[in-house]
Amino acid sequence: LSHRIASKLGYRATAEPGAAEGILIDVAELWELFTLNCARQAVVPAGFRIEHGTTAGLRHYLLLGEDGSHGMGRLKPDILVLRGDQVTAVIDAKYKRLAASRQRPSGVDRSDLYQLAAYASRYAPERLAALVYPHDRESRPAPAEATGPWHGAGTTFEFRRLATNPAACKEQLAALLGTAPESDPRPPAR
Repeated sequence: LSHRIASKLGYRATAEPGAAEGILIDVAELWELFTLNCARQAVVPAGFRIEHGTTAGLRHYLLLGEDGSHGMGRLKPDILVLRGDQVTAVIDAKYKRLAASRQRPSGVDRSDLYQLAAYASRYAPERLAALVYPHDRESRPAPAEATGPWHGAGTTFEFRRLATNPAACKEQLAALLGTAPESDPRPPAR
């Protein structure tokens, strides 16, 4: 797409049957990168650092072999929030609606919940593990969001819809991570 724009080429419609030009945009990846950028801005003054799960060189696994040199179940969380070497939070961005349905009474897909639990098991974040979704026009929070935070195996879990406005998203993440000026930087009680 960038090459076509730079070359002053566009996409055109044609009357020829079966012929079409177009592009596909991975909106889920855009949401992930948007959330990553908001998280980076949310932790700047607080001395934390952000790592993306696909950062070159990171090789984290859910399970390690007896010798410690073999891994199984490579983990790639969207966002790791660290202070020094300690993982403070694990965040996974989901481009879905956080809304209750017959298939998802809590609003959360079971596979996403298991994925987050695996991240929490491996990284043992001191503050929280969270799934974050884009805010939609749904006026009522899903049960997972409304009745949280959730607790399990020594970890606090959050399910949140975030604003799609960068400044508001940054503020929401700063409050969630405890990096906002008025936030308590200590982890919530477990």
